[in-house]
Amino acid sequence: MSPNTKFFTEQTEQSMVKAKIVIDYFTAWSRVMKNHWKGSIGYIDLFCGPGVYANGGKSVPIMLLEKVCTDKDLAQRMRFYFNDENPENTANLKFEIGKMPGTSEMLKKMVFKNNTITKDFADTVSIQKNIPMLSFVDPWGYKGLTMHLVEKLIDNSGSECIFFFNYNRINMALSSNTLFDEHLAGIFGVKRTASLKTELALLTSAEHREQVLLNEILTVLMNGTGYFVLGTSLQ
Repeated sequence: MSPNTKFFTEQTEQSMVKAKIVIDYFTAWSRVMKNHWKGSIGYIDLFCGPGVYANGGKSVPIMLLEKVCTDKDLAQRMRFYFNDENPENTANLKFEIGKMPGTSEMLKKMVFKNNTITKDFADTVSIQKNIPMLSFVDPWGYKGLTMHLVEKLIDNSGSECIFFFNYNRINMALSSNTLFDEHLAGIFGVKRTASLKTELALLTSAEHREQVLLNEILTVLMNGTGYFVLGTSLQ
């Protein structure tokens, strides 16, 4: 059983919290876009999964589509891009969507892909101009999550990106020698990664390490970009 498959065996409390954050944010964002934008609106999920857990729980794509189906105007304007490196997941998601009432027309405006999200994936991203996009990036750890990718996803006016920052895994990677530096550099940059590892090596308090790391990711996101960044903890 792959980690991907195992993850979708049973929905955890943390997964439910994450889903609620995404759905609530999408609801508010799409309402604003619908009222201030006349054209199409897009949603991108780069790690979409199969749509439902083995125990029957619904994951983010299905919950989000249920919300969209309650608004006829929004449903007509939405475009969707679902990606998962496991073809079985995207096939199952498409099947689950097809069972939902009111999704037959929306299915025609959905793209299902099986790309592996690596540090170079951002170079392949090409988003049609003038379509506000809400992107959801929830990798199993942090591989593939780069600031270059975030920048590409929010390039269009009105576009926003929700990503989950796995503190525990990144903290472990920063405690290693150089094994994960290539992936960390995609998030923090080469120089920041080196200085961050040096700073964290001097800290013994887990609480202090977490605060330093979170402050660093906020700095990277906001430094010279003018981006508005909103952060919250699932703990």
